[in-house]
Amino acid sequence: SDLLVMYSDGVPDAEDEQGTFYGEERLIETGKAALQAGNNSAGTFQEVILEDIHQFIGDADRVDDLTLLVLARKSTQ
Repeated sequence: SDLLVMYSDGVPDAEDEQGTFYGEERLIETGKAALQAGNNSAGTFQEVILEDIHQFIGDADRVDDLTLLVLARKSTQ
């Protein structure tokens, strides 16, 4: 299946307690790891990403929204 991932700027701009940004590179790496682990349904993929973001943020104040939309298209072959 194919996945389409859309997100608001609040995802890569999420900050931990030290003010470090989550970043697009970490988002991509987390997504790759999720796919390699077989998490290729839209719901499971989204859960893995959001869990990683929330663990990264920890107890830091949230300064922006977190919007992550994942759509899946199943292969017809």
